[in-house]
Amino acid sequence: MALYDYRCVSCGVFEAWAPIRECAERRPCPQCHQASARTPSSIHLASASSALYAREERCRHEPASLTCKVPTPEAGAAHGRPWMLGH
Repeated sequence: MALYDYRCVSCGVFEAWAPIRECAERRPCPQCHQASARTPSSIHLASASSALYAREERCRHEPASLTCKVPTPEAGAAHGRPWMLGH
């Protein structure tokens, strides 16, 4: 979970914790309970480079998926598990 900034039309900016996959969804304002949209954090924007900000904007709606290669077993290892004795 991450901390995001949301802007209520009536009350202003507030922070809310949300899972990354749900960050684009509207959150209820803690004071008036009105659905509020996510807003960029001014602190983050002030300290971020333009390349970093562009990457964040690109990933906001379509996060990049990572691929992981499974390591191959070493020669002589018991099926890639050196702690096993080869039962």
